[in-house]
Amino acid sequence: MHFPTLAILTTTLLTPLISASCFTSSQPWTDGLFRPNALNYAAEACTVTLGDRTYDQEEELGWCVNVNGNLRYNYNIKRVSGGQGYMSNAGCQDWLALEVTGCQNGGQSQHGDWIVTSDPNEGQF
Repeated sequence: MHFPTLAILTTTLLTPLISASCFTSSQPWTDGLFRPNALNYAAEACTVTLGDRTYDQEEELGWCVNVNGNLRYNYNIKRVSGGQGYMSNAGCQDWLALEVTGCQNGGQSQHGDWIVTSDPNEGQF
């Protein structure tokens, strides 16, 4: 019964990393070395908006949340090529988490036909 989810997750996680970059001029994550709040918000972004859905080619979705005074966290996923593609909730969380845990000021990476961004910014919406 759980095979389709496992197959989608495995496919997503095995997609090769094509490029990655950390932002240098953005605001830093504010919740310490392991960034539990930023990771929890990334998981929420995937559950609410970004994950468990099919994207059209060139479709981009974003989700943001106000945190700590005058700061917001932005999370984005874009399908850049290859026609339609499914983004699992687990794959979404794993890829967004890479930018949270691997980059002090957030970052962006491309995994096959996907670009993911986790980015803390000054100013609230």
